[in-house]
Amino acid sequence: MRKPRCQVSSRHAAFAPRTSFAFALALACSLASWCIGASAAHAEADRFRVDLLFGRQFERFQSRQADSLGLSVSDGLHAGMEFDFDVMRMPMKGKPGPGLRVSGRTTVAERVFAIDPDAVPVGVIAAPIEEAPTLEVFGGIGLQVPLGIVDGDAGTSLFVRYEGGIILARGTEYDFIDVNTIGFGFERDIGIFEGSLVEVKNGRNELFGPADSKGRWNLRFRIVSRLGGFSRLGEAPAAPAAGRATATPAGVVETGRPLRAFFDLCVDSDGGSGADGLGMTAGVAADAGMLARRLGGLFGL
Repeated sequence: MRKPRCQVSSRHAAFAPRTSFAFALALACSLASWCIGASAAHAEADRFRVDLLFGRQFERFQSRQADSLGLSVSDGLHAGMEFDFDVMRMPMKGKPGPGLRVSGRTTVAERVFAIDPDAVPVGVIAAPIEEAPTLEVFGGIGLQVPLGIVDGDAGTSLFVRYEGGIILARGTEYDFIDVNTIGFGFERDIGIFEGSLVEVKNGRNELFGPADSKGRWNLRFRIVSRLGGFSRLGEAPAAPAAGRATATPAGVVETGRPLRAFFDLCVDSDGGSGADGLGMTAGVAADAGMLARRLGGLFGL
C-alpha cells in the first residue's frame, strides 16, 4: 500500500525561505553552467570545467540507532556531474588574480540517513534510520585567491565558499534533506594533481537527523590525478589544429587523456555525542570540455 503523503512540518515551514534559497542557488548554478558552457565551447574559455563522474562510494554512519538496525555501513555506485567556472577574475600581469567562482554538482548515490520524526505522517510507522538511493543537487559560490600572487611557484589557491543544496531520497515521501555549509580550504591549480584539495566546513546537515544537524564540522580531503598527462601554466600556447579557428588558450598546454582518477575522504561530526559520518569515494572523472574540444577538432569545428 502506498504511504500517504504528508504535509510540510512546522519545523520545515520555518526553514522554508532558507531551503528555497539553497535550492534556487543550486538550480541557477546548474542552468548557468550549461549557458556559459555553450559559449565557452566556442570561445575556448579558460577555467571552465564540467566533469562527468563515475565511481564507488563507501560510508560509515556512526550512531547507536544505525548500529542496532544494521545500517551503519553502506556502499554503492556514485555517478553524476560537477562543474565550476569563473564569474569574474581580477586581472593581474603575468599571473592569475583573485576571482569569484561558481560551482555545483548533481549526483546519484546510495546513502544511509536519519528520518525526521516530525515529518512522518500520523499513523505511519517509520524506522529512525533508512538506506535508499538519493539524488543530490548542490550549488556554491566562493572567493578563490591564487597563492601565486605571493609565490609564483605555489601552484595552489586559497578559497572561501558557501555551498547549499538538497538531497532527495527514493523510498521516503516524508521530507527532503537540507545541507548548508560555509568553509575554506586549499586547492591545487596546476600539475598532475590539479584539482586536489583539503577543505574544512561548518554548517547544517540533515542527513544525521534534526537533533544532530546543526553546527556540524566537515573535513574533506580530495586527491585527483590526471591519467596520461596534465595541464601546465606559463607555457606558450599550442598552435591551432588544421581546420580550427583558435588554438589552446594561452598559458595552458593540454596533454594526455581527458580522464582523471579521484579519491575523496570526508569526515562529518557534530563534535559531541551525536551521529558522525565517514565517507570515501573513488572513481574516474572525464573532462567534458576537453572531450568536446577534441571531438570538435576531429570534425573541423
